[in-house]
Amino acid sequence: MLDTTSEEAAKPPSESATDRIKQWLLLDGDRSAIAAFVAIAFGLTYLALSVSGLAPLTDMQSLFYAFSGMIAGNFTLITVVVSINQLLLSRELQSPGELESEISETRKSSADGSRTADATSAFRAPTQAMSRLVSIATSSTSSSLIVSVG
Repeated sequence: MLDTTSEEAAKPPSESATDRIKQWLLLDGDRSAIAAFVAIAFGLTYLALSVSGLAPLTDMQSLFYAFSGMIAGNFTLITVVVSINQLLLSRELQSPGELESEISETRKSSADGSRTADATSAFRAPTQAMSRLVSIATSSTSSSLIVSVG
């Protein structure tokens, strides 16, 4: 079985420099660094336009209205996103009684699997339990074939 857990194995190969830059910007890059770069670029562009006289900012009231609208929009957006998350989580999560019964059933099936596999302790990973149960099943199948043929 191939081990594909490393990040390098999961990344598609990039052919050209623009593809590598695009991949870094969209997937691999540090989001804080990208946001800082974009903010600094916009700030410097505005500063250059303002100093050159092409876009002078004489009326601060319009800037106040723009920022107030953005802040109000962010509050609304955050409220909607949190509400949707709560709705989705409430559908996924169950009542405490249902969770307790699910946990006890999981423990019971783990103990049953340990008894079936003649293990002294429960398996820590599901793959360990499954591989042990498969090896028992294949050994019992092959021994029953030998008995029926012989």
